[in-house]
Amino acid sequence: TVTAACTRTRPGVMAVSPDLLKKLPFGTKIQILHPQFTNKIFVVEDLMAESQRKQIDIWMQRLPAAYQWGIQSVKIVVLPQRAKLKRVPCD
Repeated sequence: TVTAACTRTRPGVMAVSPDLLKKLPFGTKIQILHPQFTNKIFVVEDLMAESQRKQIDIWMQRLPAAYQWGIQSVKIVVLPQRAKLKRVPCD
């Protein structure tokens, strides 16, 4: 599957709701403050549906793991940035 930033989905890829895209543009590195993701860095590379608000979505390789994680409220830390990906049309 291809993300909105024209990259492939893989572990560490995160999508954000459209209202968060200005604060968390493509390429933003995020840490989720949860024991399951200790020392794991996520990168914003995808965009959620227009109807979603104030949400992030992390890509998981296996559906059972995604169901087990479910919907949770978590705290995140935005990590210092070097370069951000720009949204470009995918061919």
